[in-house]
Amino acid sequence: MSLICFFLMLQCVVFVCLYTMESTNLILCNKQSIMDLSCISQARGMIEYNTWIRNCSKDQSQLILEKQMEIQGKNVYFKDCETYILCQYEQIQMRIYYDDHFVSGLEITKNVD
Repeated sequence: MSLICFFLMLQCVVFVCLYTMESTNLILCNKQSIMDLSCISQARGMIEYNTWIRNCSKDQSQLILEKQMEIQGKNVYFKDCETYILCQYEQIQMRIYYDDHFVSGLEITKNVD
């Protein structure tokens, strides 16, 4: 009887551990999603502004070609490459492709050093 109780208790402990690990992974994924969406939002702002400057024959020196800022405590670097915005932070590199005012594609790579 005590052996059955031991196995039941062991199953409960394993279940709690698995549930905790799953919750932790979901929280980490949520943080990454928020970071990615924040970067895309900043890139969209650059796209809209630079497209406006290019299309309205404004002074080309007003273009925002490079930008560095802190998002969620991480240093993020943006660079306008005319057909895409390059966004880099930590080991993540995003290429946010655009056409006129709209984001047309997204490529995310993780650099492993």
